Amino acid sequence: MSISRWLLVVGAVLAVMFTASFLAAPSGWAEAQQWADRQEEQRLRQLRPCPVLVGTAESGEMREEMAVAASLAKGVDRAGRLAGFAANLTLLDGELAESDRSLLHAMQPAVLALRKAARQRGTSRTRSPELLEVIDLLDACNALLAQAYVQRATDPNAACEQLLDGARIAAELMQGVTLVETAVGAQILERCMVTLGDTMLPGLPRERLLWLEKALREVDASLPEDPAMAQWYACDLVSVVRDPERFAGRMPTSSLRAWRYGFSENRRLRAVATSVVEAIHRSTTTPPGATVPWSVRRLELEQATRAVAAVGLAFHEGGGMDFVNLEQGVRRAAAQLRLVRLAVAFSAGSELPTLRDPLGDGDFLVKVEGYVATFASAEAGLPVRKAERR
Repeated sequence: MSISRWLLVVGAVLAVMFTASFLAAPSGWAEAQQWADRQEEQRLRQLRPCPVLVGTAESGEMREEMAVAASLAKGVDRAGRLAGFAANLTLLDGELAESDRSLLHAMQPAVLALRKAARQRGTSRTRSPELLEVIDLLDACNALLAQAYVQRATDPNAACEQLLDGARIAAELMQGVTLVETAVGAQILERCMVTLGDTMLPGLPRERLLWLEKALREVDASLPEDPAMAQWYACDLVSVVRDPERFAGRMPTSSLRAWRYGFSENRRLRAVATSVVEAIHRSTTTPPGATVPWSVRRLELEQATRAVAAVGLAFHEGGGMDFVNLEQGVRRAAAQLRLVRLAVAFSAGSELPTLRDPLGDGDFLVKVEGYVATFASAEAGLPVRKAERR
């Protein structure tokens, strides 16, 4: 066959593929966007912003100052940050190693910016705010936590205030713009609560415990009762595909995999997002905000994980999402918060609130013996928290 005939054949094949690409266009993309918008509207209606917990509220925007904190943290040597915070710093009787002391000194401007952010009234209620550099922000929060931990021996009240600032930052992230922010916020909140509950409660007087009890109640009220992370993932994916310029770098691209869609990567990603929405819609019957036992919700998340994995294989996407692990992390942070709430209430002599265990099928396990109480979650991985009546 001559070269000209080969060219004609190849041209004809490409023409058929190009035509077929439009016939195979994701017809459900509009419906997927509408579904995601409804889910997001419902989620936002159920959330309430966490108020300023420490100091005097200011009229600025919280996320703007959080972005400043992330930028300042980014200016500190990344290798040093990784080495220091990965090891949780070297603490010997409250004293820092010289290298860690230098690291905290370098991170101090970021910590101050973070604490300023915690004083601002303005919070994000839509997906319009600028995306945050969450890794740098996490390092700034780690510095705040380390500073509070060191300070606990000399000034537990000031250390407690720093942790509450960190908790408000975490609560804002957990209501955040992206799934990654939500997961990072949960990580920060859990660290704040573990540090607070493990090391600081014994050093606080009763009047301070009463103040802390109220502040923790405000943080808890801002958290979603049902994180609905599978639905949130689908909404996040739709947003990434719908606004590729804003979310540049969030999604792997390959035009070679898009031959069925006229070699349009954007059309291929729309097809992926549409299929993910359909898979999650089929496998999750509990609407966002509904209160269901964790055992029931966990089964739904396992089904959603398998369904989305099947979509990934169909579209040659690498990796997969583990919705059980993702939502468990968010619920674990909420459980740590509520365990500390119970310990604070008992220590302060207040009436114990009835709190649902996010990682169980009912309330927390409570055992009171005279002036000592223990509080436990159904999740075996969470430590039992003890408290003494003042």
